[in-house]
Amino acid sequence: MADEVMQMDGEIPVTADALSQYMSLSKETIDDLEAPVESAPAAEQPKADLMSKTIHKDSDPVVSVKELIAVGAHYGHQARRWNPNMKPYIYGKKNNLHILDLNKSVDLIQKAYVALKKIVEQGGKVLFVGTKPVAKETVLNEATRSGCFYGKERDRLSSLLGGIKEMRKRPDAIVVVDSNWEHNAVHEAKLLHIHTFGLIDTNCEPSDVEFPIPVNVDGPESVKLIIGLLADAVVAAKGGEAAYAYQADAADAGNMESFIPEDLSKYQFSQDDLKVVHAKIREDIFAAKRKGKKRRKKASKKFVKRPNGGNHGPKDENRGEKAQEAPKATEAAPSEKTEAKPATEETK
Repeated sequence: MADEVMQMDGEIPVTADALSQYMSLSKETIDDLEAPVESAPAAEQPKADLMSKTIHKDSDPVVSVKELIAVGAHYGHQARRWNPNMKPYIYGKKNNLHILDLNKSVDLIQKAYVALKKIVEQGGKVLFVGTKPVAKETVLNEATRSGCFYGKERDRLSSLLGGIKEMRKRPDAIVVVDSNWEHNAVHEAKLLHIHTFGLIDTNCEPSDVEFPIPVNVDGPESVKLIIGLLADAVVAAKGGEAAYAYQADAADAGNMESFIPEDLSKYQFSQDDLKVVHAKIREDIFAAKRKGKKRRKKASKKFVKRPNGGNHGPKDENRGEKAQEAPKATEAAPSEKTEAKPATEETK
């Protein structure tokens, strides 16, 4: 029958019609049908790029002067608030405001970056400290990104310990924003022989920290860039990619004189510059008020009203005894006069 099915053990069933059609084919056709089917070539898998991570030398510039100018890192405090020891790092004065020499700042940032990277490569731990309002958020973000400890609060104990509760031993390096503001942390680090990296302004003492970085410590963008660069040093030491470092191209090359004339009278502030300048002036005003309050508080402690005499000044321990002896002397005087009067009447 045409529709009879033929099947052998272990084979697929075939009808008689299909078998007769197969037998009528030529040998060449049968060879083509029985030839093994070639599979399509597999898509070539991209090879892993073992050199995808760029290797930088210690001499490669981490940041450029142009990048620092863009974030207003060159603005210092008013000239009346300066520390004379900061003179080597000052470029000039404009509208009674000191301008920092970013040529020096770039070199010191490079030095600090390389030093911090080596500390971490040797297994060192880093603590970022920034309790200044302008630095709190940046310190938290960059310390978290780089896997470091941090301290961003002064007043509340739980907040202060939030970034160091996992720290089992003292850090090998500490990064502070404004060495004047964080003077306690700097002092403790010196006593414990901990490497100190500090952002300093024109009113700071450069010798307070081991690795000073002269920049504007009151501008949020300036603080963000410098702290980001130091966090990149930690990340690079752990094998990660930098987020802020080595971002400058050939067009950004140049020293400070290429962007700001040496004669600062010819330098004009832009609108963005004026915002930074006004922020610096406000900070100077607030600092003067804080200093005035401390002076008044200190002066009020020197002269305290005493309950015994009501006078101001240092306490006199013998004052009470003298006050008690005085009435006795005044009482004795009239008795002498009364005794002397009858004597004169007898003589008469």
